[in-house]
Amino acid sequence: MANAPQWLLSRVLGRHRLSLKLAGFFLLVSLPTLIVVESALLMLEFQQFTADVGKGRLRAATAAEARRLATQLTAAADPAQLQQELAAWLDGLALPGATAVVDSAVLQELSDQPFAAALRLADGRVIRAPMIPGGWQIAAEPLALPGPSAVIESARQQSPVWMRRYAAPVAPKAESPALLVLELRLPLPWHRVVLSTSKEWPVLVGFLLVFSLVTLWFFGRSVTVRLHRIAAAADAWRGGNFAVVIGDRSADELGVLSAALDQMAGELKQLVHARSQLATLNERQRLARDLHDTVKQKAFALSLQLAAMRSSVAGASSRASLAQCEQLAADIQHELVAILDELQSADSDASAWGQVIEQRLRDWARLGDLTVDWQLPAAEQVDPRHRDTLIRLVDEAMSNIYRHSGATQVQVELTRQGDCLHLRVRDNGRGMALPTGGGQGLCNMRVRAAALPGGTLTINGADGVEINLHWAQSPAVATAAGP
Repeated sequence: MANAPQWLLSRVLGRHRLSLKLAGFFLLVSLPTLIVVESALLMLEFQQFTADVGKGRLRAATAAEARRLATQLTAAADPAQLQQELAAWLDGLALPGATAVVDSAVLQELSDQPFAAALRLADGRVIRAPMIPGGWQIAAEPLALPGPSAVIESARQQSPVWMRRYAAPVAPKAESPALLVLELRLPLPWHRVVLSTSKEWPVLVGFLLVFSLVTLWFFGRSVTVRLHRIAAAADAWRGGNFAVVIGDRSADELGVLSAALDQMAGELKQLVHARSQLATLNERQRLARDLHDTVKQKAFALSLQLAAMRSSVAGASSRASLAQCEQLAADIQHELVAILDELQSADSDASAWGQVIEQRLRDWARLGDLTVDWQLPAAEQVDPRHRDTLIRLVDEAMSNIYRHSGATQVQVELTRQGDCLHLRVRDNGRGMALPTGGGQGLCNMRVRAAALPGGTLTINGADGVEINLHWAQSPAVATAAGP
């Protein structure tokens, strides 16, 4: 139980390892990207701002304010009111609006109080300066006197501050002329970005946490879960269970991959089934060959030995016993033939099935010392479902000829007549009188014939034995066979 939290944590991490990696990757990319994008935008705005300043807009604004203040000084304005007017002028420079001298957006972004102003004498003494909360004051240092209508502009850039200073005469004809000094100070953009990043890190951390959770949820829902389904299906396929499908019908790359894997699983299922059938067929054929080459040949040799012994034994009872043994050996051969046919013909094609019938007729010819002629042009047109029945009928007919007719020649024909197939078996024996109910062999033949579609069986035993079987050909087989 002590390891339960660790096991649960490892299981959760294992199931969402890919999502965590992707979320971490996006986090590592997003923070530098935000900083770079913000820096680039701020740099562009700053360059545009410095271009506007270089066009002389602040110079002109300083000269205009100096001319206005000249009337105030000559009228001996109230000092407090003068300070308020200077403060209002600075606010007008920094606030956005249609009458803004420069683009104030970058000013608001880079500094809370970018401007400072003062009325000063040339020796640096301050006459009046607005007291702005949170602002800064111009340093008291001597200034060169400009011409009566000139404005002195000085620039300085000392990391991390960019500065411009403008000085315009307010009362140029006075004994101690006053100067209106306007100073603009802005931190360089990179310094502002670093400073704001350090101050705003809690907001960034919160944003990154929310972003990571959303990223984890998104990839867990749209990627990781689907990958788990693919892995589960692959495990089932590895165990041989091809009935499991992924079932992802999405149109994205994972959906296309899932559809391809499902199709591959279906094809593998068909391949495994085909290989299983092929292995079964090969095993059946191997057993058939072994039985034919060993047991069947020995049973045939036993029949020959029993026949030779019966002809050389004098006692009637001994000959009868040998005859029974010979009949048992013949029955064994008959059953072996049926088993071999079952093994060889169940999964064979039409041409191989025709060869099975021919081999069966050869075996009967050798067993009964018969001359068997066959013509089987319609063998390939027999429906696979009817082949076993037809072989049993041929076996039964040959068995009756071997046991009862005393024939030496047999003719077997399998032909097509219109939409029907016709099997004809005829011998040159002494014929036989057909019983009313028929023997067991004839009854079996009639039952098998009735199992065929439209099957009819006729037997004529007057001049030798002639067996005729007619049955309807299956439509699908007839279409494939042609006229």
